[in-house]
Amino acid sequence: MSQRIALCFGYNGAGYFGLQRQPDNTGKPTIEQELEAGLLEVGALLARNAGALHRVNWSRTSRTDKGVSAAANVIAFDVPHACLRADQQRGQPHQQHQQERAAGSAAAGSSGNSTAAGGSGAAGGDAELAGLVARLNGALRAPIRVWGGVRVGQSFDARRVACGRRYEYLLPVWALDPAVGKPRGVQQSQQPQPQQLQRQAQDSQPASSPGTPAEPPSNAANGNASATAATTSGAAAGTTTAERSRMRAEAEIGASSFALSPTELKRLNLILGVFVGAHCFHNFTSEPSDDPESLRRTIHVARAEGPVYLRPSPETEGAAAATGSDCNPDGGGQAPRGGQGGGQGGGQGGGQGEGQGAPYVRIVFIGTGFLMHQIRRMVGLALAVARKAAPPDCIRAALDPARPHITPPTAPPTGLMMDRAYFSKESYDTARAAATAAIAAAATANTAAQATTGPTGSGGGSGSGSGGGGGDGDWRRQLEALSLSGEAFKLRELYTAVCGAGPVEMFQFLCGLTDSAFGFRSWSKRPAGSAAATAAAAAMGKTAAPAPAAGRVGGAGGAGGAGGGAKTASEARGAGAGATAAPAALAVAGPESVAGEGEGQPPPQKQPRLG
Repeated sequence: MSQRIALCFGYNGAGYFGLQRQPDNTGKPTIEQELEAGLLEVGALLARNAGALHRVNWSRTSRTDKGVSAAANVIAFDVPHACLRADQQRGQPHQQHQQERAAGSAAAGSSGNSTAAGGSGAAGGDAELAGLVARLNGALRAPIRVWGGVRVGQSFDARRVACGRRYEYLLPVWALDPAVGKPRGVQQSQQPQPQQLQRQAQDSQPASSPGTPAEPPSNAANGNASATAATTSGAAAGTTTAERSRMRAEAEIGASSFALSPTELKRLNLILGVFVGAHCFHNFTSEPSDDPESLRRTIHVARAEGPVYLRPSPETEGAAAATGSDCNPDGGGQAPRGGQGGGQGGGQGGGQGEGQGAPYVRIVFIGTGFLMHQIRRMVGLALAVARKAAPPDCIRAALDPARPHITPPTAPPTGLMMDRAYFSKESYDTARAAATAAIAAAATANTAAQATTGPTGSGGGSGSGSGGGGGDGDWRRQLEALSLSGEAFKLRELYTAVCGAGPVEMFQFLCGLTDSAFGFRSWSKRPAGSAAATAAAAAMGKTAAPAPAAGRVGGAGGAGGAGGGAKTASEARGAGAGATAAPAALAVAGPESVAGEGEGQPPPQKQPRLG
């Protein structure tokens, strides 16, 4: 006989080929492969079921991609009763020894004693399940930690019981600078040659007296020419392509003077607002499907906050201080102590400030579900619009079901992480409401004045709804509590891992983010798809009549609908509380609204009568 359990766990996805076990796993390690090895070691998985997890009714809440991390994901499977009774047969002293061993292993992985405490506390006094969690943490590697387990019913499916999910993407501030990653030909045509700058500097210097040697031009006078010269010399000195890419990335990031001003952050939020609502994300996934309705998802929150300051070293006390104060996920972009508020003036020259770390923008997505590569393509396309490499109306073109052959750019996976899942409607609604309040508070704060402290909104959704289970059973409340256990792991491990990954991956992505590579400006000019695609779009309410005057507002901000046209009833219901923040943001934006401005369809003209 077996008992079905659900385990909540977090992991650093760097170096792994995603969560799900690959059929051809030779040379492709995955998180489930590590979990399978650990479960086999502790006896929670029989040897005959190894490599065939469907035999134990294996299910997962979220299937993360290659390189994507998670702070609190959930899996469910059937475990033999003999495994749960193992600790009772061995005795209580042995169980305490196993918990101490798991706690020591968790401390080595910078997750502290919360692993053992979470395992015993989350099980609601279930000593058998707590012992299994402790033994499993002792068998797993450091990048993977189990927070606890819950006994569930035999029909429990970890994916279907989740009401919503929260993801975060950490984007370096310098990635928003259009000058970073610009094609080399454009850079060389726009920047003067170093020899010309040296002659100009010599001409501008006063004539030296006879016998006095002339001083060479200073690096400060040359400006960006020094970075260009360093890039050229570094490329000549580098022996491999990776070294040359790293040198060029460091040179251009160091020469960047881009600052995350409130205006830039507001503009990025207007761009992200186009994704809010119920849309067909057929162009944002690599999953094949003949039914566009199956690729329809509802996003309630898509917002950017920051800057948050990160340091790559988790061992130092400074990193813990940075993640504890500067990177408060519930702070809605709280500024660091003693620093500039709201991101104004922060992050120059790559963001390495005195007493601070590197500045990042945290993009938060909350929705009922997400497709493969969906978030990374949403971030990639939003970044292209923010850098002005793509026109704003290309987002709505990619969301149009009648245009099935558009491939948005896919952002690197390093900055993406699953924060948590919501297992009760109450907690999910609370997270949406908190995120909406944070957006409104940020808009009000940016409009009033830029103080030395950031917005005080409590949004983010990561710490909300800690126990909402209603009357659906104790397992919902226990899973809600377990979903909060990965917060410290996210701050200490995942955030610092993103910062320590280096700039090369994102820099190479920016170098290829051009109109010549993706044809952004031709997306809205492409003819509609086949008759089947047009019929599917009409069935989904996307080809409705043009909107009245209010449609211009929807086109300007795009938050909550598909853009220039009026939303359908299903979209209005799907947008929910997350879309209510759009009018406040649009009111603040005024003429600066760039996300889809002026993309409404013209009204049908009256045709002349033919005699």
